[in-house]
Amino acid sequence: MVHHIKSIFKSGERLPWWRSLSVRLGASVLAVLCLALVAVALWLNHLEERRFLQQHTEHAGQAAAMVAHSLSQRMLAGGDAAVWRDVTDLSEELRRAVGAARIQVLSREGKVKTATGTLESPRQYRLQDKECARCHASVSFRH
Repeated sequence: MVHHIKSIFKSGERLPWWRSLSVRLGASVLAVLCLALVAVALWLNHLEERRFLQQHTEHAGQAAAMVAHSLSQRMLAGGDAAVWRDVTDLSEELRRAVGAARIQVLSREGKVKTATGTLESPRQYRLQDKECARCHASVSFRH
């Protein structure tokens, strides 16, 4: 091959443009820049996704606190059996307002006292169940 290149230069022929060192170097630099751009875009997308998930979780926590406060205020107002009808109606209003799939009101023992919509999940939860463990593991949870 070296002999072939020497003969090309002696005869005055030019190398094809794609064999030129400057073209190859330029293409390599361009390829590296493209890969770096893709890597930065993927990293930024990952950061944005994490930030969105964190904001969504914070918003859901605020909505849950507002729902719990509103329902506890109504339950503390008293009124025997009428309380549960009012709590169920208020739960449905709050469910629509915050865009929740469903709202369940549980007793201290984990029994579902009232719920919005159809109840395809159990009527009783244990404190070890995944639905309960998060709240019961947190420091701020109070019965």
